Amino acid sequence: MSAAARKRGRPQAEALHALPPHAFDALSALERVVVQRYYGLDGDRPATQREIARECSISSQRVGSLAVQAVARLLAPALSDRPAIGGEGVASGADA
Repeated sequence: MSAAARKRGRPQAEALHALPPHAFDALSALERVVVQRYYGLDGDRPATQREIARECSISSQRVGSLAVQAVARLLAPALSDRPAIGGEGVASGADA
């Protein structure tokens, strides 16, 4: 993860950099541009929401919304491979 991404509080950058290129095929063209620019995945420094908004002719708020949606979709498969909180062997209230 780039130092700039860490400074801006973008912890997802490391996970996004680790994704295979085809993972981004699930995104729309606009979502892809937003994620690549916001997290610096295009090789440049991470862009601000305002910079991306100007480049894409959308609002800064829309940039944030698109980034959140896209990252959730990209990282959801990775999260689903994790065991449930509490793990196995935890009795529910009905079983206790």
